[in-house]
Amino acid sequence: MKVNPLADIQVFPLPHRGRLVCQVNRAIPVAAVYAWVHAGSCHEQPPRELGIAHMVEHMLFKGTSNQGVGDLALAVEGAGGSLNAWTAHDETVLHAAGPARAWQTFLRAITEALFHPTFDAAELEREKEVVLEEIRHGENSPIHRASDRIFEVSYPSGGYGRPILGSHKSVAAFTREDLLAFHARWYTPGNITFFVVGDIDPETVHATLKALIPRRARSRDEAPPIAPRPARGRLEILRGASSEAYLFCSLPLPEYNFDTTPTYDLLSTLLGDGESSRLAVALKHRDNLVLEAYATAFTPRGPGLFMISSIFSPEHAERLFEALSNQLRGLTRVMPSELEKARATIAAEQVSSMQTVQGMARLLGFFQGATGDHAAGARYDAALAQRTVADLEAAAAVLNTRPMTAVLLLPEDFEVDEARLQKAYARLFKPEKGVVSPATTAGAEETPIFEYRIPRGPRLLVMPDARLPYVSARVGFIGGLLRETAEISGISPLTAGLLTRGADALPGDAISHLIESKGGVLQSFSGRNSLGIRLDTLSEGREMGLSLLCRSLRSPAFFEREVRKERELAREAVRAEADSHAVQVMHLFEMARYGENHCCSLNITGELKSLARLNRERIREHWEQNYPPAEATFVVVGDVDPQSVFDQVSAELAGLGKRAKAPSPDLTAPALPARSAAYVRKKITQNHIVTGFPGVDLHHPDRFALEVAARLLDGQSGRLFMDLRDRQGLAYQVSCFSLEGLAPGYFVAYMVTRPEQSQHALYGLLEHFARLRSDAPPEEEVERTKNFMLGTHDLGMQRRSAIAAAVFFGDLYGLGWNSFLRYRKALESVTPDDIKRVARKYFQPRTLVTAIYGPENITVDRPWT
Repeated sequence: MKVNPLADIQVFPLPHRGRLVCQVNRAIPVAAVYAWVHAGSCHEQPPRELGIAHMVEHMLFKGTSNQGVGDLALAVEGAGGSLNAWTAHDETVLHAAGPARAWQTFLRAITEALFHPTFDAAELEREKEVVLEEIRHGENSPIHRASDRIFEVSYPSGGYGRPILGSHKSVAAFTREDLLAFHARWYTPGNITFFVVGDIDPETVHATLKALIPRRARSRDEAPPIAPRPARGRLEILRGASSEAYLFCSLPLPEYNFDTTPTYDLLSTLLGDGESSRLAVALKHRDNLVLEAYATAFTPRGPGLFMISSIFSPEHAERLFEALSNQLRGLTRVMPSELEKARATIAAEQVSSMQTVQGMARLLGFFQGATGDHAAGARYDAALAQRTVADLEAAAAVLNTRPMTAVLLLPEDFEVDEARLQKAYARLFKPEKGVVSPATTAGAEETPIFEYRIPRGPRLLVMPDARLPYVSARVGFIGGLLRETAEISGISPLTAGLLTRGADALPGDAISHLIESKGGVLQSFSGRNSLGIRLDTLSEGREMGLSLLCRSLRSPAFFEREVRKERELAREAVRAEADSHAVQVMHLFEMARYGENHCCSLNITGELKSLARLNRERIREHWEQNYPPAEATFVVVGDVDPQSVFDQVSAELAGLGKRAKAPSPDLTAPALPARSAAYVRKKITQNHIVTGFPGVDLHHPDRFALEVAARLLDGQSGRLFMDLRDRQGLAYQVSCFSLEGLAPGYFVAYMVTRPEQSQHALYGLLEHFARLRSDAPPEEEVERTKNFMLGTHDLGMQRRSAIAAAVFFGDLYGLGWNSFLRYRKALESVTPDDIKRVARKYFQPRTLVTAIYGPENITVDRPWT
């Protein structure tokens, strides 16, 4: 993006960590005011909040504390301007534009809508009907239906796949309280960037806006997008009332970055932007296959998509598949003239946008949202100018290794062999093998990683590091406790244990002997969210170790004798847990927090009765239904050559049979606990107490503030230890932690105390929760706590096994393989006000759960906040 010669940019801080960006343009006496709220559909908590970002946007103009319905629009329009808004995946934007003399009117209208909406219940009921009608309109439009569906199937676990409008069910259920809660979470000055562009005086704008920010507004940092990684590729065929056919295709792209994003913008432009693009020339004008065909790169802040769309006669479907397959593979050959044309097309579009103050504000806002820097357009422009033919061809080669997802909408009365179309699609869009995909997200310069796709097998990530002759690997799946019910409780650790106890005809003892002879260890793991196998070995054992790892993944034997042995070991572990009072009280808490029928309330080790029912057939069935190799993540870190690893793993896993997609686990959890208290009497001398609240999942932006809050209370220098143990002597042992998973977790404190002191100790603990709610901790204490956490993190990441685990779990859970590299920044951004905010949000009397295991029951029978 070239700098506008008519404009100067100034940035100002606002109260509560807000930001104002002003750009002066005196060419014409006009001005635009944009408020970029960094929250959209990705920041909803489905299923209840599905579509709520869009509904809030609608309701912002339906009455405020100081203005009636429609008054804001009347004021803006009366001054000669226009007022509107939009909701997208990562943002909600309010904007007004018109004569420069009216910029104060625009700014007052937008801040009034942002900070003082009333969300009148009667108006909400009326507006719900408007949105429901909007949803129906999209359902009746074939192109809208297909385009919405491609996002849903491209992001199967949510994020950018959520329908921005919501669903009939979710919209109809919205209440005023729902909107108020979402608004309170996201519509705070610290989560909004204001852009004012045009014939204005920046200092005056700043002074005016500062006065319009509510004095008691809660601050908030910008929230990261919640965007799970894209799908692994498939074709979905829909039927609809249409005369034409519609095809929408997507291939996964990385998060927005200046290494790959400009390259894919150029590729999509030369492929399908304009009448002289490849798609238009070949498919539309030469072969008469399509009515229209386009290509675009969807490049939000999170993982994006390379997208192709077309409208065509349905009888051409199979021919179109072949033509698009050829076009994608043809992108690996680019003419210099094509590159220059694509570069010029993008530059022209940007200059066109810069002709208006609205377009300039949108460009600044886009880069702020996508990169966190409104001025990043200059970096983008420089990167665009530096791209070469070789860069585009290499990116195209990578693109062809990625699985393509597609939605094909056919007329409901068109007769076609859909199975044949599926086979043609699978054959023509089979990802290429053996091409490396360097990940280029933040920190990649210091930490290179290589991505591969194994046909019908796992996604392979390799991080070479030759500083030590050591290799660590992980392969595994979403699963574990998430895929259990009371009927099969304990099947996950039992299944995992059997993976390394026999593969093909090789018995478990032989596997152990082979790997240990090379100084290595091959072990399985199963937890609350995952199941898999880990390998740690000296470099000389890498080839053998990876071979055994792949065999265990591909062909676990589940020998009958091993099943009997492992099952009895599992039952013995359950019996042993009866002596662990900490385990018993935590299980008691989890049953009260989640309810007895929720998977997260199950004993992670299993139950004696359920384990006794598990036989070889049931275990094999569970494995085959829930853990297809194509859904695994495979990570190798250490002294390796990436291509050699890929070659070996590809050979070891060649010819994998097609397996059905595993059912999606339920990642929801009740917002309110099933019970507020639980007690089991045990004839021991101490009470074991766990008390706490429902928490958040791994993707939630409050996660890091809660972790800092927990650490501030935990440890020998933490508040709980220093007060309840050292100062008052009320507790023998006390700790605190925040547990996050793919499903929402909990924030708890654990304490061991004498029965006669239990009541006093419990209220002492609750007082510390209340203190965090009422008073932000001192800055020095927070910094000290964060420094400790960062130091502990850095120490832990010295081992290859820790890095392999961090890469593995980050990628598997949709956080990004490099989430461990972003940990420091995320933690450093937590402020004392953030800790107070999350304490007030989550430490609620109505959500408090207390579990007691010991000789004497106690209750929370008086206010503690």
